[in-house]
Amino acid sequence: MMKLAIIQTIMLSMALTTSAVVLEDWQMNDAGGTKLKKLDNAVGTAAFDANNDGMFTTNNYLRTTNFVSSFGLLSNAELTTPDLTSGVYTLETKFAAGSTINNNGGSWTIGLSDTNGTARTDLWSIGLIRKSGELRIQLKVNSSRTNLYHFGTSYLTNDLVVRAEVDLDTDLLDVYYTIGTNAEQSVTGLTVNDGAVDVIRLNVANQKYVAGDAIDVDYITFSDDAAPPSDPYTDWTDAFGLTGSDTNLTANPDGDALNNLYEYALGGDPTNGSHTGHDSSYQTVEDGGTNWVEYVHAKRNDAAALGLDYHLELCNDLAGGSWTNDGYTVSGTGVLDAEFDSVTNRISTAAENQQFLKLIINQN
Repeated sequence: MMKLAIIQTIMLSMALTTSAVVLEDWQMNDAGGTKLKKLDNAVGTAAFDANNDGMFTTNNYLRTTNFVSSFGLLSNAELTTPDLTSGVYTLETKFAAGSTINNNGGSWTIGLSDTNGTARTDLWSIGLIRKSGELRIQLKVNSSRTNLYHFGTSYLTNDLVVRAEVDLDTDLLDVYYTIGTNAEQSVTGLTVNDGAVDVIRLNVANQKYVAGDAIDVDYITFSDDAAPPSDPYTDWTDAFGLTGSDTNLTANPDGDALNNLYEYALGGDPTNGSHTGHDSSYQTVEDGGTNWVEYVHAKRNDAAALGLDYHLELCNDLAGGSWTNDGYTVSGTGVLDAEFDSVTNRISTAAENQQFLKLIINQN
């Protein structure tokens, strides 16, 4: 006699998702004395195209010091993938505490620009500028400049993180800055020029610096903030209103025979103990002189994309035998509904006097 048992077995692997993908990343971990053009980009291929004798790495910072010239420094880093016209992108920079500019007109700003041959359109820039005897955070959007914060001194008493998020579909800019451990401040919904993004543009007026001035930058990071892909399992738990630990794959909020993974994989309702989805079935058949047990179970028709694996395991002795994924064949598939297929498995009755089987569902 063929005895059947459906036993739940769960194998899980976790994957981290983030809301941003780093595209260009200068962490300033280069050997001391490395110039701007030689900075290591840990992720992309963008590289700044102009050096400055007063700008070099030291102690894991990019340090900008006094350099007497007519214009200071303008340097572009063409993006690994230029000509961006859609999506949401963030450029972030951290200035170290102690950074100092003692002369009015000295500045250190960074932003995004659209280039077309020798023409250039600056979408926005943000950074530090010395005006009226103090450092300020200054934002430039198109041709308009706004002072976001007045430090009241010529140096930073705390680290400063500035980041700007631009939406190229809506042409809107959100700007954020954090001083030390204080709460993050923001200015949002600013309109920028409609255009492509080709380069990260660095603009340093260090011909205005005097001896002893130094701006230390910890990193420059450019990221794609595209929303992470929807997680089908999370969508499924949300649809049934599950929260907290009830969303776990191993949870069984309705207390029936199936946990969430099996409810999800078989089309059940995790909040209704009487609804376990598509039931499995079996019958004996004769084909070509051989007797078979046919075991039929449901399978999501997008199982591969969802990382779901369905298979059988068989055992001929529950007391001392071992379960193996062997001794059966998949003899056919059919369509149950818009989301589920049926899978027919055949087990010969000639090999053993009795066998037990279980349906295994894994999520990889």
